[in-house]
Amino acid sequence: MEGVGAAVSEKTTLTHLFMSPYVRAVQTAEILAREVGYDQALLVHPHLASEFGTTAQALACLDGLPESSVVALVTHMPKVRSMAVSLSGDDGVAEFRTGSVCAVVPGAGVQWRHDPS
Repeated sequence: MEGVGAAVSEKTTLTHLFMSPYVRAVQTAEILAREVGYDQALLVHPHLASEFGTTAQALACLDGLPESSVVALVTHMPKVRSMAVSLSGDDGVAEFRTGSVCAVVPGAGVQWRHDPS
């Protein structure tokens, strides 16, 4: 997780933070929120858990958000990759390591990515 908060906060400001209900995702979301100064509610979305639901169900948490939203989705492999592929339209999105983060603009691809060292 080290360095991820700095990478996110130097590039953008979060408007929403959704997380899987699993303990490690909740802990990661809390660390990220603290590191980037996010002071809104952390929102649990059960379908972000790797064993529950489809990629479309996981991404349903984005439905109805303003187009200007900048959203963090804290989830698990392999779902995180399938979500990045679905949002970006790029089948070539590389596998994610623990603590990786990327910015995706729907339909425009991955804008940036940070993999912890």
